Amino acid sequence: MGWYLPYLYYLDKNVSSNRDYRIILENGVWNLERDISYRYLLPLDELKDLQNKGYVIYYIRDIHLHTQLIYGYDLNDYNCLYLGQG
Repeated sequence: MGWYLPYLYYLDKNVSSNRDYRIILENGVWNLERDISYRYLLPLDELKDLQNKGYVIYYIRDIHLHTQLIYGYDLNDYNCLYLGQG
């Protein structure tokens, strides 16, 4: 899990305050109440699977660079949206 997880965990009150709505995965957290998954990196097949299910993929600072380095694809080529400033 990445550096981002405690930060998002804190900001998402439904995840951080109510254990009944939270599942901790090997690679992130799923907020069941809001149907949101917080993930660090996604292999391309998982990204496509989530998009085919209607999910919009957002990413935060530098994750597009890590994804490109590790998985060899650019998040921007798959209509993922940057969530942040700058």
